[in-house]
Amino acid sequence: MLAFSFQVKAVGYDLRFDSYYANVLESLVTEDSAKNNLADNIWASLFTSDSNVSASFNISQYAQKIQKSFFLELIDIGASAEIYAGIPTRGNANGPRLSASFNDPIQLVYDAAGNMYVSDPSGHRIRKIATDGTVSTFIGNGGDGFAEGTGTSASMSFPFGLVIDSNGNLYASDFFSHKIAKITPAGVMTTFAGNTEGFINGTGTGASFSLPADLAIDANDNIYVVEQGNSAIRKITPAGVVTTYAGGTVGYQDGNGTNARFNQPIGLHMHTNGDLYVADQRNHAIRKITTSGQVTTVAGNGTLGFLNGTTSNATFNFPQDMTLNAAGDMYVSDSQNHTIRLIKSNGEVTSVLGGGPSNSGLVSGTGSVVRFQSPRGITFGPDGALYLAGYGNSVVHKITLSTSPVISSISIPNASMKIGDIVTATIIVAEDANNYTTGSGGINGTIGGFALGNFTKVSNTSYTATFTISSGGTDVAAGSNIPVNFTISNSTGVASSAFTTAISQANDAIDANLPVFTSATTVNFAENGTGTAYTITATDANALTYSLGTGNDEALFNIAAGVITFKNVPDFETKSSYLIQVRANDGLNT
Repeated sequence: MLAFSFQVKAVGYDLRFDSYYANVLESLVTEDSAKNNLADNIWASLFTSDSNVSASFNISQYAQKIQKSFFLELIDIGASAEIYAGIPTRGNANGPRLSASFNDPIQLVYDAAGNMYVSDPSGHRIRKIATDGTVSTFIGNGGDGFAEGTGTSASMSFPFGLVIDSNGNLYASDFFSHKIAKITPAGVMTTFAGNTEGFINGTGTGASFSLPADLAIDANDNIYVVEQGNSAIRKITPAGVVTTYAGGTVGYQDGNGTNARFNQPIGLHMHTNGDLYVADQRNHAIRKITTSGQVTTVAGNGTLGFLNGTTSNATFNFPQDMTLNAAGDMYVSDSQNHTIRLIKSNGEVTSVLGGGPSNSGLVSGTGSVVRFQSPRGITFGPDGALYLAGYGNSVVHKITLSTSPVISSISIPNASMKIGDIVTATIIVAEDANNYTTGSGGINGTIGGFALGNFTKVSNTSYTATFTISSGGTDVAAGSNIPVNFTISNSTGVASSAFTTAISQANDAIDANLPVFTSATTVNFAENGTGTAYTITATDANALTYSLGTGNDEALFNIAAGVITFKNVPDFETKSSYLIQVRANDGLNT
């Protein structure tokens, strides 16, 4: 009998064995006894409260097949989803956000005042959700086609990507009209770039696009356009000059600029450092374009699927859009898996909310309870929450992530510290709902330049961590500031703000450096001589005292203030050489 086993940590998570993959297993396992053993172990594991769960399934010759199909997902129950705007019925009704209606919202963007704009392609409109929650129509009147104008006198065929420049102008791609529109804050819409369908670089309407989808904008107001029809990323300067930034040929290949290959890419996100991220939907991958034009694959491997893991083995199913938090973690709308995925900055891919490929729908709540239908555009709002265009649900979702830890204070014993000392720091935090030492939680940083470790929970408001004084660090005089710089992450990897308040106590000196001898290691002394035989010299930031060691010839000598003398007049014929150990002490280190 072959055995397939797994081990997972259950604390702080909702464990779910997806029904789709359960059916796959059921079709592969034919022996009744094996089926029963498999089911019993799965459900026993799911409903245990033990912090460490392990189970083994004896499944005969089907082990290898089942191992490839097995899917056990850890979903963070700290994140929750709710409807922010819209009702689950297609329409164009304006009004309060929870009674307004949308058709198939596809992209979102916020302006500097906190108003949200939503592209609603089947409604041929761009909608606006004001800060007071009122939904109105910003552009379009429901008529199909592209026509310049103001507000509802203008029309768009299939508004898609949205960005806002530094002057407050809104830019929108019209997917089926193959144009990029510019819309002033007053709602005046003109053609910024594009004409008929094609693949021509040029200026303004002298350029052409094919099925322009999402947009991104950099700090210099250059606009980037992802094109499904040309499998390319185009760049438009503020003057309207269009060039090809990357891609242009269907395929799946990393490389520089136009040597790279995409397959109907659809989503874009501009990082603050200038890197451009691309949702390469038919390659089921997330790609990155650096400021030098180098294209690499961030996550996914070209294979359709729903597998968490590392960025190289994780799989996606038509990813549509992505956004990054300040820590560099990326949230991805994985459309046909109906799930929000998380690519952590450490290379780990997990699932945040949603039901997987066979569990679409519209259910608000937490963790695996949540259901989406083909989620699309995703962005962070001014409040730090994620907002999601619920393309298949006709709503805009709000996703509240598990909150980051809040550090209140830190303290250490009011005592001098020397090399080798292990010092325990007490850290006070705001009340936490989960254990910051589990999952992706932990502490990262230093006190006095020494790394913190051994992070331990004492209570919901108190933790401890230790640091070791190692040789070569920076000394701190008593009563002076000891520098502090650390963060705490919760179980889902969300980090606190850096805590940098220095520690200053009367007796909290750090001595991280040994005295350094500067006197010679050998000396000659005349037979039958008297007086000073050797003078010790050493350097240190603190005052030094000197002493003799033991175990050699130290008993034949006296020492006073670093001056060594013979107790008795030396006789060469009796003893011609002497070995002594001298010690320098700076009050803490010797």
